[in-house]
Amino acid sequence: SAIGKHNKRMKIIQQPNASDTKAVVIMFGWVGAAPKHVDKYANLYSNHEVHKCAVVHTTAKTIPLLTKNEGYLTSVVMESVKAAMGIVRKVEGREEGGRGNDVNQTDEQQQVPIVLHYFSNGGGYLADQFN
Repeated sequence: SAIGKHNKRMKIIQQPNASDTKAVVIMFGWVGAAPKHVDKYANLYSNHEVHKCAVVHTTAKTIPLLTKNEGYLTSVVMESVKAAMGIVRKVEGREEGGRGNDVNQTDEQQQVPIVLHYFSNGGGYLADQFN
């Protein structure tokens, strides 16, 4: 898996070959989660033998989470969604190197689901921003 840090709070893990990606997982960590602790769970998705996933995982600052700072939480969520959509576009072939470039693929085979995985109350606060 290719790992790239987008910034201090977000890490993006992609499959070396975009066509190997079966889903994109957005993970929101718990309050006070260190990125290295969320990595353990992200690696379960990205290193799975059959269903290899790309992972965008995010941890947010504790105080804005606990005070439910809407502007901050929304920015964290939007940043994660934008990163996930970039991966989906690449895998679906909307960018060069994706599997959509294979003329034998059907539209149904080119769809890449996005899975939301959140932990505890901190992840729940972030997930709540989708409403």
